[in-house]
Amino acid sequence: MRRNRRLSVTRPAMGAAACALVLAALAATAGMAGADVLPGNVAYDGRFTFVRLRYDMNWGLRSGLFRRDIKWAHDYPRAEQNFGRIVEEISD
Repeated sequence: MRRNRRLSVTRPAMGAAACALVLAALAATAGMAGADVLPGNVAYDGRFTFVRLRYDMNWGLRSGLFRRDIKWAHDYPRAEQNFGRIVEEISD
């Protein structure tokens, strides 16, 4: 008797949980319908731009918590100065 009662409660609960998961998945993908649409390219005017992005590192165990490992600071500012000179020489 107990087993039948437990199954009669468990099955509807599992069915409701399955419906909730399906509805949650549908709701999550509904807002992404136009997510893959990208804007067109900007018109190119012939100028060259060099950018070095600086970002804060994620200070996790593998990302430099116990060591100073700042990738963006490698050879700064000499790298930008030398790169600018090289581009100027080859583009004249």
